[in-house]
Amino acid sequence: MKHRLTPKDLMEGDAFELLAEVDHQHIKQFIFEQIAREKHLIRLYSIYQISMIALFLFFFW
Repeated sequence: MKHRLTPKDLMEGDAFELLAEVDHQHIKQFIFEQIAREKHLIRLYSIYQISMIALFLFFFW
């Protein structure tokens, strides 16, 4: 059986590193900033997704 992590494990363990700490009121802003940082990746994924939909419609419609 796997060991379930607890908040105590995360706070006391050296195996984990705190990457960001966000106040509950600023979660939406934090997410938008994270997405904006990876904007080029999102654009490429969107182009890929649209092209796959177009190919599906072309071959199976």
